[in-house]
Amino acid sequence: MTPSEITVVTSLVDLAKHEGTTRRDSNWYLDRCDGVLSTRHGLVVFTEPELVTLMLAKRQGLAPDAPTLVIGLPFDELPHARDVASITRAFDAGRRPPAASNPLKDTPAYLAFGWSKPGLLALAARENPFRSRAFWWSDIGLFEVARPLPDQTFDELLDSEKSHLHANVLWETDESEYLGATEFYSTTPFSKVAGGLFGVSATHALTFAQDFALETARCLDTGWPTIDEVILGVVVDRHRDGASVSYGPWQSLLSNFSELREAIWHRLRLLRDCNERGLTARAAVHLESLERARVSNHAMFRDEDLFEIDEFRTQFRRRTLSEPVAETSANSPDSIARQ
Repeated sequence: MTPSEITVVTSLVDLAKHEGTTRRDSNWYLDRCDGVLSTRHGLVVFTEPELVTLMLAKRQGLAPDAPTLVIGLPFDELPHARDVASITRAFDAGRRPPAASNPLKDTPAYLAFGWSKPGLLALAARENPFRSRAFWWSDIGLFEVARPLPDQTFDELLDSEKSHLHANVLWETDESEYLGATEFYSTTPFSKVAGGLFGVSATHALTFAQDFALETARCLDTGWPTIDEVILGVVVDRHRDGASVSYGPWQSLLSNFSELREAIWHRLRLLRDCNERGLTARAAVHLESLERARVSNHAMFRDEDLFEIDEFRTQFRRRTLSEPVAETSANSPDSIARQ
């Protein structure tokens, strides 16, 4: 097959058909997947066996010369389909965590599919049909929610990333949170890392997927199964050494990929949260990013945003003068670099 430095991995699974529900079906996604299927990078698609021919034809119409592999994979053969029964038992017993509180959306099959994303990425990386250096998971309907800015393209953004891991943080996750697995998984109310787009190097893909599978088992053992975007928070935190991390809500997955361009409110929220939780090093990273965006004029700030940034800068200067941080602590400069 034609080589490609980057392989994008995605999937179209008809959960509506599998569950017999009225949630978005395969036709809904087929009408909204052109953005991802248009990539000039190599593309691996895992889909229902009966959709292989249709998906291949759609891909060839959008990117006829791009490397492509469409694989028929029934739902029951997804890496975590086997966990549907355990998730169902937990939910039936009333153990539904707040991050999976919507019974119409957060079904056992939906969780199992989300849990399968790193495993599908690893399957593609293990075969590496296009001899790629990096593999990116992208939800097939990504462009329905997130779009690049006019001076960006999806392909260029992915190609620009050279680290072993790239992920988008929605809320910061710190080790102190998840040391107690039961409390963490039963009480965490929101997504931690976006599951719609993340990338790993070819040499790191299997390790990342294995660690995610182990953490998923840890979550399941607590009896409080939750969505993949909470579990990813733990795994990404453990793999953060040398990783590239972007920040923003789902809508800015692409626009904030390389630098802060949109959703200033979100970055300020993270700054406040880290400051309140005593995550000094991460708060400093957020403050520095906001100040860079302010100087570059690549993002729009309200007057109240600028005032708050100045207040935090003053506060950080006072803290540095009065309470210098020991370099051996978790908040040391080398710790900042690892984050």
